[in-house]
Amino acid sequence: MKRKQSIESLDVTKSYNCGRKSIYHAEHLSLRTEAKAGDWPWHVAIFYKKGSEVIYQCGGSIVSSTAILTAAHCIVAGIPEKDYIVVAGIGSTNITHRDLDMLKLSVRKIVIHPKYKEMYSTADLAIIKVKTIAFTVHVQPVCIWGPGGNRKDLFGTEAVIVGFGENEHGTLNKDLRAINIMVQEDRTCGSLKELLGKYTFCAGNGPDSTFVNFERVNVSKWTGNIYFALYPNLKEVLLKIHFGKDVTITPTFNNRSISLKSDKRTLELHTKRPIPKLYTFNVFTNSRNASQIDVPEVHNLTLNNEILCNSIKRNQSLQSLNITKGSNDNGNAYTCGRRSIKHAEIVSLRTEAKAGDWPWHVAVYVKLNGTVFYQCGGSIVSRNAVLTAAHCIVAGIPIEDYLVVAGISRVNITGYEYYTMQNLTVQDIIVHKKYKPMRSTADLAIIKVNTIQFTDYVRPVCIWPSYTNRTDLFGIEATIVGFGKNERKILNSYLRAIQITVQRDTVCTSLSKLLNNYTFCAGNGPNTITNVSNGDSGGGLVVRTSQPDHGITWFIRGVLSKCGKMSVGIICDPKEYAIFTNVAAHYDWIYQNSGIASASNTSA
Repeated sequence: MKRKQSIESLDVTKSYNCGRKSIYHAEHLSLRTEAKAGDWPWHVAIFYKKGSEVIYQCGGSIVSSTAILTAAHCIVAGIPEKDYIVVAGIGSTNITHRDLDMLKLSVRKIVIHPKYKEMYSTADLAIIKVKTIAFTVHVQPVCIWGPGGNRKDLFGTEAVIVGFGENEHGTLNKDLRAINIMVQEDRTCGSLKELLGKYTFCAGNGPDSTFVNFERVNVSKWTGNIYFALYPNLKEVLLKIHFGKDVTITPTFNNRSISLKSDKRTLELHTKRPIPKLYTFNVFTNSRNASQIDVPEVHNLTLNNEILCNSIKRNQSLQSLNITKGSNDNGNAYTCGRRSIKHAEIVSLRTEAKAGDWPWHVAVYVKLNGTVFYQCGGSIVSRNAVLTAAHCIVAGIPIEDYLVVAGISRVNITGYEYYTMQNLTVQDIIVHKKYKPMRSTADLAIIKVNTIQFTDYVRPVCIWPSYTNRTDLFGIEATIVGFGKNERKILNSYLRAIQITVQRDTVCTSLSKLLNNYTFCAGNGPNTITNVSNGDSGGGLVVRTSQPDHGITWFIRGVLSKCGKMSVGIICDPKEYAIFTNVAAHYDWIYQNSGIASASNTSA
């Protein structure tokens, strides 16, 4: 009844449900950064004509067959309604060529909220009434959130924003892009507190997420990027970066308006308006070994004497979740669940993953008669331990015939080596003593390996603590990564990520006999084709959490055990829910068998 009401009230035709993408543009493609037509079928681009020129103005969302929802501030004073152009089914700001997916909509009327106040962001909404929209697989409406609920319930929720926003060069992106951001508590957004109230909220990934990052050029050279565009209102800049080890810093190019001073461990930059949106500089480390990635580690970062990042803030924000400190062999610290800055959260959920996107994910292979076969996924939880599913360990296969590969993004490793990859020697395999295959009981195993070298591309994931309640998971969106079989029943060549929802026990009726305090059920249900599949087994279901330092930390919450209906057997049904082993319920066993508690071998 609810679905029928929600759709009819939005004037959505019977053929297309609001907020649903076509199967062709399935959810497993929904969070690639560069979008294609139909990925976000409700998104439109709003242009206006100025003389002979057509200028991009804003984005908007289709909410009914005749209405577009946008921001009131997007409506330019003095521009007549007839000079606005709304384009649906769009994937590019270039509308001069005719794309088969594009649909130009005639504007009939613009309604601005009567309580709109520009200075205070009050009621910043407008409805653009258009000629009746012909819904297709590329053009569909989005659902509108109902009037019930408390805005505080949003805090900590991950959401997606789509648009053609300016890039680091200050120009509009030519292609539609999607990024994931977090809804923040009011207290986090102190600089915007005057704009926050019952009718507004604040969201974003914080100033630390991509303000300064480093991109590797060669063995010892890195390019440092400072994105001043994140702070558009700065009149003057005094930036200080303190590095954890000796480096050599040089400017990429000479800019007379910028004063740059540096010594072996400190960079100091001073400039006044006009402040560049992006400033780059060179960082040289002492590394001479191509197999060891010597990351320039930042110990302290201040902007105009305000601390944006330091080691004290980082440790305090993570201690509550039992994350311990540690360092790699080069003296550079790595914190569990954190990606390198280069692999920032802006690309966290692209579907085809690149090396370093999910640095804790490994591939487990077995050797049979001289041939190497992919077996399962797994997750790095310490320097010597990989967590996987017990059912991934094949009876009768000796330890020496297992191979674990980290820093991997493609399943075929025969004759293929890449500098991000690490082939790990298996030293021991510990299967949980209470494992029962038919019941998915304690479906966990620890693979002990030789010492892992933590790099930008190989890092541990954090383990969800034991003091949490499994019912708190229900409704949470999580991510699983793997090489699971595609619609052609063959393994995906490249590592892929999908988002699934943790379900209440009452939803997963076909798997009810497998549900208890040590397991849970997750998936997107029978109405989608974006659930887990064969080949994803052993992979970790990870949840992102926003930390007080504005960083994102990823925790493993479950390990894939069974998928599909119990009666089907070992073949997964991609339209069904899946059973995951509850990591938190086995927290002590994981710690005892992975060596995390040892001071010389930590997960951080």
